[in-house]
Formats: sequence, structure tokens, C-alpha cells
Amino acid sequence: MIFSSLLFIYAFLPVSLIIYLITPEKLRKYTLLALSVVFCAMSGLGFLVFMSLYTLLNYILGRIIRVLRKRKAVSAAFTALAIAFDIFVLIYFREDILSGFIGKPELLSLIEPVGISFSALTVAGYLIDIARGSLRAEHSLADFALYMMFFPKLPMGPVIGYSAFRRMLDHRSETKLSEIGSGLALFIKGLAKKIILADNIYLLYSAVKSIQVQELSSLSAVLGIISHGFCLYFTLSGLSDMGAGLSQCFGIHMPQSFRYPIQSNGIRDFCSRWHISVVNWFRKHILRPVSWKTDNRFVQYLVFIIIWGFIGLWYDISVNMLIWGLLTGIIAVCEKLFPIHKMIKPTARIYTMLVLGICSVFFFGESLSYSLRYFTAIIGANSGLADKVSLYLLKEYILIILACVIASSSLYKELSERFSYKWLRRIRAFAAPVILTGLLAICTIEMSYTGVSEMMLPVLQGVAK
Repeated sequence: MIFSSLLFIYAFLPVSLIIYLITPEKLRKYTLLALSVVFCAMSGLGFLVFMSLYTLLNYILGRIIRVLRKRKAVSAAFTALAIAFDIFVLIYFREDILSGFIGKPELLSLIEPVGISFSALTVAGYLIDIARGSLRAEHSLADFALYMMFFPKLPMGPVIGYSAFRRMLDHRSETKLSEIGSGLALFIKGLAKKIILADNIYLLYSAVKSIQVQELSSLSAVLGIISHGFCLYFTLSGLSDMGAGLSQCFGIHMPQSFRYPIQSNGIRDFCSRWHISVVNWFRKHILRPVSWKTDNRFVQYLVFIIIWGFIGLWYDISVNMLIWGLLTGIIAVCEKLFPIHKMIKPTARIYTMLVLGICSVFFFGESLSYSLRYFTAIIGANSGLADKVSLYLLKEYILIILACVIASSSLYKELSERFSYKWLRRIRAFAAPVILTGLLAICTIEMSYTGVSEMMLPVLQGVAK
């Protein structure tokens, strides 16, 4: 079961809210766990069994690491083995590399672990924090299970440290209709991002991908990059917003996952705005420990570049994604050495979009050879600058592209903050519920054909597992 489905929106969500609201305050934490278990079961009984065993095993591993902490060498070795196990599980279920090599039993082939990419980072961070002594191993299996299986963050994160999650859980805001309303509003905005924007721009991406790369004109190739970038962003940020909105309905405020990356002034700025919780995980658990141990700038820069290589591989284990990550890291380091802060904002943003476009050819490409051939298409060496197909695609999708540009910027937020007149604020307060209801109706109509929105870029199909 996924958030962008009629079953979830009109059955699971309202029933869950009702059950949560009628539950006494002291028992609501366990109600959230029970609802999360039901969510996992509705995603497949195999997935429920997998998550239960995966959670139990890592709970035990955390307790063992805590006991072994006094013996540093043994603790470090055991922690490394525990994390290696979690990485093995991630690769085994997400990629065909290991499962194709060592085989996958028929029973395990029935399991589709939703959000295993985020779960693996989550539990690895938990084990590392215990080994370092910055966190005590959780005694309550129920609390740890809720941390691992909390359904609003299960499919698409964010990746949250255990201490931060416990603080959110222990200091849940009072359940008010206004709080639930704000959460549902954020959920609907995320739903609209996924269904109205991501799914429709995905059609342009599919149209470009259906053309042989040697037949692509420059305009078609550029449209392919644009559609891929927007589809990637609105799928990830849409699902993240849905999860954050759901959490808010239950009094838990999740951190922001994206901060208008299209408005980045340079690649370093982009690195701080893109998939924030994932990037911060790598910074916290890899970059900071290295920075504490050495003042050598070269080593720190090298580790930063390697981290972005790992981030690329986290999305998908392929040469292309490794190159995307390393290239992003290298350019960010170059900006650190040769600052671009003197560039005016419009120029800096144009530069950022051009660099991101070049990097995204590797994210976009299904192989290194495809990406290299795609570069030749961009410069017009294949079928010229434009042809009938590219002009037709531009004509058909120009409105959705413009909508994506506006929706991915902070324009609406900035305009809202400038509503200084009371009558303007009143109009906004009246119009917001109407607009949100309209967006929900449009999304419902879009989903009514299949009951679910499943359009997703290939690389995100792996991340969502």
C-alpha cells in the first residue's frame, strides 16, 4: 500500500485518525505502532514478517553493541559486521546483483521491502551512535519497533536519528482539529505534487526515452533532462510532504526534506537543499568523524567527494550514479576553493541549472555509453537542434513545465508572507480550503482509473523498495 492510493486516502487514513483520536493519551504511542503494523500488513504479509524480523534482529544487535562497548576493538568489529549485514540486506532486496549471484528463494521473492533504503540508513545510524556512546540502546522493543516501522516515514523517510525521533514522540503536540487540518493540507499538497505534476511530467520523460538516442534532437534531449529533473524532485518531495503531513496529523513534526533546490546559488548550496536528511546522515556519520580526526583539508575534501559518490550509489548501484555523485561532490569542492559568491543571484542560478543539467545526464542515463551518446544529442550532433517531434513535445507540455517551474520555487510562499492587508489574508484563508479540496478531487479523478498512482522513475522504484 502506498500513500498515493484510494485505499490509503479514503480507508486507512480516516480510520487511523479516528482510532488515534479515541485512544487515551497514555496508549496513543502503542496505537501508532499497531497502525504501523497494519500498514505493513496491507503492504504484504511477507513485508510484515520481514520488517518484524529485521526490527527484532537490529534491536538485539544494538543491545549487544551496548554490552561490548567497554571492549573497543571487539565492539568496533561487531558494529562493522552488524552494519555490513544491513547493507547486505539492502543490496540483496533492492538490486539484482547479489540475488542474481547467490540466488533468491521463492519465499523471499515474494517480499517487497517498502522503504528498505531509508530503513537501512536509519538502523545503521542507530547502531553507530550506540557504538560511539552518544546513544543508549533502547530497552523497549515496542519503542524501537515504532521507530523502525512508523508508517508516515516508512516509504520515503526522512532519515531521523533515534534521539530526535524519541523527542518528537515524547513531545507530541496536542491533537487539535487545526493541527490535523494543517497536516492534511500538507498531505494534499504532496499528493498534488506526485499525481498532478510528477505523473504528468513523467509522460514527457517517457516520450523522450522512447526515442532512440541517435535520433534525438537537441531540444528533445533538453526536454528529457528537464522532465527527468522535475519528475525526480516532485516524486521525492511529494512523497516526503505526504509523510510529513501524516506525521503532523498525529502530533509529530518531521524535519524538512527539500528546501527549494531549484533556487540554489551554486552546487554547494544545492547539496544543502537536496534530500536533506539523507545528505545529513552521510555528513554526520562519515564526514564529521573524519573532520574531528584530521585538519587536513585535502582529506576532508576527498571524503566529501567520496560521500557524494556513496549518495549516488544509495539511489542506484551503477557506474552512472557513482559518476553523478562524484561529479556533484567535485564541483562542490571546486566552488569551496574558488567561491562563486560574487556572482549575482540570477547568474548563479543559471550556472547551477546548467551544471545540474550536465550531471543529470548520468542520473538520467541507463548506462555510461547511453549518457555519452546523450551528450552528443544535446549539442545537436544527432538530429540537429530541433525537429517535428521535439516541437510537438514542447507545444504539448509547455504548460506543465511552467507549472513545475513555479511549483518548485518559493514564489507562493513569498507572496503569502507579503499579504500584509487583512482583507488579503481573509481571501487567502477562505480560498485555501477550496483550492485544497479541488486538488484532492483532481487527484482522486486521476487515480480512479487504477486506484493508485504508480508512475515512477526507474531509479526511484529502487529507492522506494
